[in-house]
Amino acid sequence: MPKKKYYTVKEVRQREGMTQKEFAESIGVSAWSVGQYERGQMKPSAEVAQRIYDLYGAIVPMAPTYVLVKKS
Repeated sequence: MPKKKYYTVKEVRQREGMTQKEFAESIGVSAWSVGQYERGQMKPSAEVAQRIYDLYGAIVPMAPTYVLVKKS
C-alpha cells in the first residue's frame, strides 16, 4: 500500500486481512462501531485512533476532542 498521511479504518482493516469483528476485537470496540467508522457515520475517539496507530502504525481521522472550561 503506498504511503499516505491518513488511512481510513477500512483501508487499515483490509490491509491487515481482518474481518470487521476481528479488527473490532483487536482495538477494543464493537463490530458495529467499526461498521460505523467505515461508512463515515462515526469517527473513532482519540483513544481508539491511538490504539489503531499503536497496533498497526496507521493514522486515521478521529472525532474532534473538546475540553470544557468552567468560567469563574
